[in-house]
Amino acid sequence: MQDAEVVCRELGFKGAYAAILEARFGPGLGPVHVEEVGCFGNETSIFSCDYTESTVLQCGHEEDAGVSCIPYSENLFSY
Repeated sequence: MQDAEVVCRELGFKGAYAAILEARFGPGLGPVHVEEVGCFGNETSIFSCDYTESTVLQCGHEEDAGVSCIPYSENLFSY
C-alpha cells in the first residue's frame, strides 16, 4: 500500500484508497520498464523507491498494478 500512497501523492491526490493488483483494470500495452517496486511511503516520486529494471526479471502485463486515489474533494478517482 506504500507504493500506492507514493503514486497518488505524486499525481496530486491526498493519498491512496487502494492498491489494485494483477491487472484488474486490464493489462497495459508496450514494454514493462520497472517491477518489484518497494516504497517506504515517504518518497516524493515512485522512482525514489526501490525497484528492479524489467530487463532483469521480465515480468508481464498480467502483473500490472493500478491505484485508487483519495482526492482532496469528496469524489473518488481511479487510475
